[in-house]
Amino acid sequence: MGAGPPPAGPRTRVARARATGLVAALAAVVGLGGCAGDPVLLDRAAFDDVEDASHDTWTGNVPGPTWCDSMAPGGYTIAHSPGTVLSFGERGLAGAVVVDRSSDGIPAERVLAFIEEQADVCTDSSVRARGHDIEPLTDLDEGEVGWSTRRNDGEWGEYVLVPLDEWRLLAVGFSTFADEAPVDRDVLVAEAVEGAGQFPASAARG
Repeated sequence: MGAGPPPAGPRTRVARARATGLVAALAAVVGLGGCAGDPVLLDRAAFDDVEDASHDTWTGNVPGPTWCDSMAPGGYTIAHSPGTVLSFGERGLAGAVVVDRSSDGIPAERVLAFIEEQADVCTDSSVRARGHDIEPLTDLDEGEVGWSTRRNDGEWGEYVLVPLDEWRLLAVGFSTFADEAPVDRDVLVAEAVEGAGQFPASAARG
């Protein structure tokens, strides 16, 4: 398989998904969302017990990859890609981002293939011997690809990629140190797909 798409900017690591970490860092960049009435990828009102929300930050990352940073979407998004990270306090984080490289002529399937390659690298990594783990998710809808990940400190997450069209790839995930997920994954994906309809490919926008 050929080389993957060039990074769109500095690769930003998703820190261990403690609620005081990722959301605080994102909020420091652009504050907590845009102006009233601006479209958002995930509407916090659609979920119970959301404590904080950040939208359209420059990092382009979402919870879920945990220790496998190389498959995180932040290496492939452009600045201020449509995205949301929700904090559920001690219950963990959830989020989504639209990866759109149509302005570079890079289709979604190429980005997806490259991220899958990075997941394979993590799967074969010697790091797993130290207690980190990654497994493919098998209960996804047709066309979706995803993984469950777990760190040796107890943090775990799930991460799903959803091709939206020729140019747009939706990355959705959550991470937590709790026994239960902070949000139902299927609901999270469905809400993100619906929200993505507000953000056509940049090529379509001209």
